[in-house]
Amino acid sequence: MRSFGGQNTHVVKDTDPQVISNSLNALGIKDGHFNNGTFTLPKDVFAPAFLAAFKRVIDLKDGIDTPLIVAINSDISMIQSFKGKDNEAELVKTLISQEERAQNVISLLSGLFPNRSVVAVFYDEQTPHELYRGLSQNGFGMRSLHKVGYGTTPNEKPIVGAEFFEWVYACPLPHDAKPFMYNDTRDVNSNDRQPDVVEKLTEVIGPHGSPYLTKEGLPLFKLPTELAYLGVKKDRHPALRL
Repeated sequence: MRSFGGQNTHVVKDTDPQVISNSLNALGIKDGHFNNGTFTLPKDVFAPAFLAAFKRVIDLKDGIDTPLIVAINSDISMIQSFKGKDNEAELVKTLISQEERAQNVISLLSGLFPNRSVVAVFYDEQTPHELYRGLSQNGFGMRSLHKVGYGTTPNEKPIVGAEFFEWVYACPLPHDAKPFMYNDTRDVNSNDRQPDVVEKLTEVIGPHGSPYLTKEGLPLFKLPTELAYLGVKKDRHPALRL
């Protein structure tokens, strides 16, 4: 475990759920809002929807600075997922390290939510199911899980590990784009926990008075100076004229 970027940001390197639970406890972190993914795309590509979804969850469910926790496919997980693909060697060669991917998500979240604890953890399996099971069994407060890229088809892929959370939120990406490893996820079955809320962030109106994203996927909520490059110009979007 190490701190990154400030006293409220942390990376837990060990992938054992018990060690992760102990590390969070040592930090005084007892609960959290969760998201998970590979985060292999360039930061400025995944950032708008990533931040918009966290902001929406917080707007709906939180007023007490609950910590934000991002579970990331480790390098071991990613390399295993590449096995058997035609371009396996190239995928391995160009893989962004788990440390850099963790730094990307932490810098984004801590920039938008500077007063919250932000933690990145890793899992070696294809999905975070066992990580979430382990944290739940250890009494960690699983406040919410949200899935960015949850599609609009009737039999959408399941949100793995959703059964361990108090509340589950889902939103499609603009133009219903699919996240990395979408096709590697198993099909839904009748026992899967369904999300409590499914919304399009390009349509739902937030407390800031507009949708969270433009139809092109750019943020329509106020960004701090260090993240302003992700947004749109105020003279083009009246909703941002504060």
